[in-house]
Amino acid sequence: MLLRGGFNVGEVPRIPSGHNVRVGARIRMSWRASENERYSMTNLARTGITNAETIGAKVYEAWMAYLLDNRTRLPEGFMYSLDEESRASLSNEKWLERYSALAVYELARNGWHYSLVDEETSLDPVADWEIMKAPVHHDGIYLYGKLLDLVLPRVAPELSLTERNGVYVSSPMPDWRGVLDKCHDFVSKPIRWSRFIAFTGPIAGRLQHGWITHRYFNIKYAHRLREFSDEDLGRAARMFDQLLKNRHDKRPTGLASADATLLSRLIEVAGDLEISGLYGVARLDSFRHPK
Repeated sequence: MLLRGGFNVGEVPRIPSGHNVRVGARIRMSWRASENERYSMTNLARTGITNAETIGAKVYEAWMAYLLDNRTRLPEGFMYSLDEESRASLSNEKWLERYSALAVYELARNGWHYSLVDEETSLDPVADWEIMKAPVHHDGIYLYGKLLDLVLPRVAPELSLTERNGVYVSSPMPDWRGVLDKCHDFVSKPIRWSRFIAFTGPIAGRLQHGWITHRYFNIKYAHRLREFSDEDLGRAARMFDQLLKNRHDKRPTGLASADATLLSRLIEVAGDLEISGLYGVARLDSFRHPK
């Protein structure tokens, strides 16, 4: 709870959350700590404070810095389902650059390794990836996945996608640990994975495929989509999922004018290709609106 003048004025923002995670927090806000020597302002109902975003950022930094400082002493799998309730992007957490990208990787590895290792068969996909033996699966769901997203594109720039939405990270470059150890600008100068990646197996010829995530397009057809912005493609991927779902459920799809225009543009350049996902497969031009 947040205490202001001895009164509860809301919950502590951005504390850890996750499966089997039990966290309690109490912060006392003193007027002496403020620049104007006054208490923080509350909303009209006095159920929250107006500077919750600032306090949340400091709370998040406090417990994340503790985890980074103690990353080698954390129990195995500690990071597996850990996150924070808002699941905010890390793109504004510039303070992370006090640590190297390698330190961030080492913290994220705690959850990544735990999610994939098979003790019964002794299979260790993350360890194999680290020695450049094979690509490795990456789901990116929890905090450890977002940390990997911050640093891995710098040393493993290629992804591939399987039919059941398994996203795999390519083997890293030689001396990848050295590259990450020297890197302290992974937030201010980010390198991100492309929306265009390799599609494998039964989906190798599809334009776009979504199962759990709907983000990626087939790199084979990137040249056809060069006139579309990343924002356009993000909207298109969400729209494709809805089109397939509604067809599966035998329901019509009503598109906003902007989405209808976007769909028409996409059909003009890639209408002969298939899109697919949880709700089936269809040629893109089968969604052409009658004129």
